[in-house]
Amino acid sequence: MRTRQVDKHRTWKDAYTAALLEGQPGKTCELLNAAEKAIEDRLRELDQAGPRCPREMLELGDAQRVLLLLRDHAEDESISA
Repeated sequence: MRTRQVDKHRTWKDAYTAALLEGQPGKTCELLNAAEKAIEDRLRELDQAGPRCPREMLELGDAQRVLLLLRDHAEDESISA
């Protein structure tokens, strides 16, 4: 069971990291969408699983806030381009 939790944790973190590191503006939006979906999916899984890992819940919330800021920044760049 522990391995499965680590795999799920890695899935959203991988998508999140890819969105953070993307340097091509055209691809950023696509990766932001994928990361947001992966985080939402993980939150839904944790909600259904019962007892939650407080650390992962904090990480998920932090990741959502960072992605929101990154999306705002990406939109600002596309407007000024």
